[in-house]
Amino acid sequence: MSIVLVTFLHVVQLSEASGLPVYRLVRLNSYLSQIRMPLFFAVAGVFAGKAIAGSWPSLLRTKVALYAWLILIWSIVRWSMITFVVNNPDNPLEGGQITELAYPFFAPITGIWFLWSLAIFFVLTKVLRALPTMTAVAVAGGISILSVTWQSLDRSAIATFVFDNIAYRNSMLYFVFFVAAALMPQLIFRIGVLSGRWVLPALASSFAILAIARAAPIPIFDGTARLASSVLGVSGVLIASRIVTSNVVGQAFNYLGKNTLAIYVAQIPVICIFMALMHPYVGQAGKLVTAAGTVFVTAMVVLLTLGIQALAKAAGAGWMYRLPRRAGDRDIVATMTKVV
Repeated sequence: MSIVLVTFLHVVQLSEASGLPVYRLVRLNSYLSQIRMPLFFAVAGVFAGKAIAGSWPSLLRTKVALYAWLILIWSIVRWSMITFVVNNPDNPLEGGQITELAYPFFAPITGIWFLWSLAIFFVLTKVLRALPTMTAVAVAGGISILSVTWQSLDRSAIATFVFDNIAYRNSMLYFVFFVAAALMPQLIFRIGVLSGRWVLPALASSFAILAIARAAPIPIFDGTARLASSVLGVSGVLIASRIVTSNVVGQAFNYLGKNTLAIYVAQIPVICIFMALMHPYVGQAGKLVTAAGTVFVTAMVVLLTLGIQALAKAAGAGWMYRLPRRAGDRDIVATMTKVV
């Protein structure tokens, strides 16, 4: 569910940048922001426990090195596509400068920031694991609340530098969901088995009330309300996930969940291509057509990114989605040449 919401977000962002009338969908995404990435990091945290409980060498080798590798490979792919194939309507200046390939490792400014954050989160969560669990979660929650307050009150150069960067800003905001799920995975499972008939309406009502309450011009309250609304939203989706598990919708989401990485890393170049194809018809696009078209493009992007993964693996380029093995892989340069 989360990767579909992320794909929809990026389609809407690039549609708006291309001049399509999607302002209502932009507003919808602003509400979904309280659920989309908190859910993503909570789910990632559930599966992180074993690695965090292991040794430092194992963590650095299996997780941090993996994300560093993925950042390298997919930054090169994105930069090459934007430089030589299609422009990014959301950032016309992107591409052309080889130094841009260094940004994702220190100050990510593209959608690849999620992988950068995960690498940092694994390390920080292992450090916090030395503390009592509730203390560790409280520390991460405090960072989330204070980041919203800091962003609202401070207009200094340092604050501008931090909050203008999507990776820095979102990492502080969402770290608590990864930590809580990694250190207390049983809590996630307990939420998931609550009765949806009674709990979902209560969660939805509370979420709406908090969304209205956030209009109050009190920064510290805004940060607390945002964190609370995200907890409510994530809890609601976890319960909804169990409800749809047994039907065909649940099976489809299950498949997408197992292939989240493939959908995530390749989607921006694919969306840019769609925007380039749609641009000549922007002036003819009505609101209804645009909304339906956005949903259609989201579905096509999901399918095409999965297709790219299948083609890459068939060509022996499975290393684009995992660390290359020391033996058994084809020569990377030869395989890349074949793929191109």
